[in-house]
Amino acid sequence: MRARRVGMRRLGMALTVALLVFAAACGSSSKSGGGSSGSTLSKADFISKGEAICKDASTKAPQTVPSETDAKAIATWLGSSITVLSDARSQFGALKAPSDATQLQKDFLASIDTITNAMKSAKTKADAGDASGAVSALSGVDDTDATAKKMDAYGFKECGSSSGE
Repeated sequence: MRARRVGMRRLGMALTVALLVFAAACGSSSKSGGGSSGSTLSKADFISKGEAICKDASTKAPQTVPSETDAKAIATWLGSSITVLSDARSQFGALKAPSDATQLQKDFLASIDTITNAMKSAKTKADAGDASGAVSALSGVDDTDATAKKMDAYGFKECGSSSGE
């Protein structure tokens, strides 16, 4: 029973961590100044755009974590989650971070890649009917907590490591 609880917690944490990591600095494409052709963002604008996208990503993300034994539901959940992550990664990669946040931006992109790769691996297993393998494949996302803490240190509130928990 404990192993199942840990598996479900890992599955739920995967998306929570993913949202915390990518949403913090993904600028909204509907606002000016966030694209690659714009100028370097100020720290305040970088944070502001991140805070706005956190709310947007939370709305778009699947709201219900599937049962850890339902491979089809896990695959659907992961597919939706991967789409949200991929869109956010594109937006984040297009931001012109302030000079004191360029490494933070690289760290976010690396975290998004780690999460996305774990989710893709999990989805492959879930698509094949292996629910427990899918849950196990998400174990790599646990390493992204350090990025969420960096977001806190940089000044994010809505998207920091304590939000969404």
